[in-house]
Amino acid sequence: MSIRTLSPEAFGVWTADRGIGRNPKDPQSDHLVFAAGGVGRYWQCPRSASDVPQFVGTLLAAVRPNDRYWVYPARGAWSLGREADSWPQSRVWMTTVHALGVPAGLRGAVGFNSTDWNALCSMLFLQNTLGPSVHVDAIVIPENASAILYFEHHGLVSTTFRDPTGLDAVIATMERAGYPLPEEASQSPVPRSG
Repeated sequence: MSIRTLSPEAFGVWTADRGIGRNPKDPQSDHLVFAAGGVGRYWQCPRSASDVPQFVGTLLAAVRPNDRYWVYPARGAWSLGREADSWPQSRVWMTTVHALGVPAGLRGAVGFNSTDWNALCSMLFLQNTLGPSVHVDAIVIPENASAILYFEHHGLVSTTFRDPTGLDAVIATMERAGYPLPEEASQSPVPRSG
């Protein structure tokens, strides 16, 4: 694997250089937005763990195939904290995160090259299956910064695109693969959870 890392500060510079930052209307939120605006929708993650890899792979390939993706845990920390690290699901989370190449104690983003596709999909599978029990959200941005994906521990993937045609193409690809937008998502913007 050829994983790269960025500190929270370096990731902040990387996103700012690409016109991405915290939402000025909700600066306490971990959601990132495009400074010039963007269009967004969301998908409900499959409930069955065996369906998650296909969902994640389809979404990532639709957004930007064969590119580096940056994954940044909300709050910047991969470790869940001393108390949470004693939970069985947290120990599985940390063991798997380290096996996927995240250095112990890392605070910051991890970059997965196109050659690390399986590791990236495995990371997001882990987030989808254990995220709800360990309360981990993950921000995922392709190298070209055309989209911001927010894998929430509530079982949603919020997507924001710089260009509406990018969103339209992803929606069409996801629908062909059997992952239509939730009925309310086709008419409403990305929900924000607390």
